[in-house]
Amino acid sequence: MPTFVRQVKGAMALATERFEAAVAAAPEPTGWSPLYVDTFRLFASGSPRRLTCRQLGIAPDSLRWRMRRIYDRLGTRTPLTAALVGLAHRIVPTEDVAPWWPQPPALTDQETCALLLAASGLDRCQAARHLGRTLDAHAHRLRRLHRKLGVSSTFDGAVAAVVNGAIALPRVPRRQPPPSSAEVDSLPSDTGRDHLLHPAPEGPR
Repeated sequence: MPTFVRQVKGAMALATERFEAAVAAAPEPTGWSPLYVDTFRLFASGSPRRLTCRQLGIAPDSLRWRMRRIYDRLGTRTPLTAALVGLAHRIVPTEDVAPWWPQPPALTDQETCALLLAASGLDRCQAARHLGRTLDAHAHRLRRLHRKLGVSSTFDGAVAAVVNGAIALPRVPRRQPPPSSAEVDSLPSDTGRDHLLHPAPEGPR
């Protein structure tokens, strides 16, 4: 087996192991108020901080404080790992945080590995070292991957790829396809349609 292939396979195994450990170490998300659930939902969906503050009606300092509390509750320190660990613990449905990909793109082993390493909490320098690449070469690969996935960041690309099944991470559920218009129209007019289009808000966990 070529050296680079061994490095990629080893890095993928390491990334999966690191993520499994992060999920196992995270406390069960009990006692989350609706405010924290809403904050996590916007954060995991990649909402910009300014837009998140506006939607929640809070100041930037309040958002930073709230995000620190979320990181502490999840036992993580990197945004992407926090988002995926929270999804693994079902804080919000995966349908709430990423667009539906009817046909997830086929990713190469190197592309999958780059996303997995980011998901496990490694920065670009650490990921490049595990792959035996220079930082510039790794950054170039990530930019190409962003274009392929139609996203602007590794955060958005990894979350969408995981919840749509393009890559697999332990305990993170795949999102379900949205209902077709025919399915919505076939629901009873009294209860089914309204429940589907306007689901009841989640309470504290």
